[in-house]
Amino acid sequence: ETLPDTFPSIGSCKPSHATTQTIAAVTRVTVPSPALSTCTNTGVPTQADQSCSCPRRTLPPTDTPVLPCPPTEDNLPIIQQFLLNRFASSAFNVCERQPLPLMTGSEPLRLYVDPEAKPTAIRTPSQVPLAWHSVVREGLERDVRLGVLERVPVNTPDAWCS
Repeated sequence: ETLPDTFPSIGSCKPSHATTQTIAAVTRVTVPSPALSTCTNTGVPTQADQSCSCPRRTLPPTDTPVLPCPPTEDNLPIIQQFLLNRFASSAFNVCERQPLPLMTGSEPLRLYVDPEAKPTAIRTPSQVPLAWHSVVREGLERDVRLGVLERVPVNTPDAWCS
């Protein structure tokens, strides 16, 4: 079945047989969306050190989605809940404890730099106001947990220049 020329507009698609069968099931089930809640992890280790209640982080689904109802303005809440549930463990996962998945199967990022540019290295750390020290530290620790940053031992020489 092909999409009509008016596809992006609301109500432009006819419901399929599978769609009409699932409308009743979706409208009966109302599940609170885990994507709308924040991570229960506080970032501060405790003696109990319990894990958060976030869903396990996964890659987005690759199968073709079947909307649970016709795409009309009246069905927007149902479609929104469908999308939030479908991508709750991938795109909408806000967990601050689970590491982010690494990209695989793609070539490394290429940076195009002016060959005439002179490399420089700035080794003076940025100054952080005293009132922000704890917030900045928590943010850095969170990024290490997510795998965005990695710890470098003290006094490790750097080979990178900007």
